[in-house]
Amino acid sequence: MSLRPLEGTEDHLASVNEQLKTMLAEFKRLLNGKGSKGTVVRPTLEEMNAMDPSEAVCSADMLKLLPEYFDVLEIYGYGGSLLHMLLEGIAGNFVEKNPAQ
Repeated sequence: MSLRPLEGTEDHLASVNEQLKTMLAEFKRLLNGKGSKGTVVRPTLEEMNAMDPSEAVCSADMLKLLPEYFDVLEIYGYGGSLLHMLLEGIAGNFVEKNPAQ
């Protein structure tokens, strides 16, 4: 089994950062009030463990293990956690009645 700090390929990160570049500045404002969201980078294992040691534990092995515990009828790949990476820290900027807009 493998421990990987953040699943997704370099292409995933590139896609997230490409979308981030196209966003208007008001949507990239960090909700913690500490500036604007910049380039998304892959956190290290140490950083992930400091935030949440249970995050992404052995996630690279999940699909291989599913048939051992379940009857898998269908699997749909949706490209990983692109929205999570893109909207982390800024998702609240996309509410319909945001008083800051």
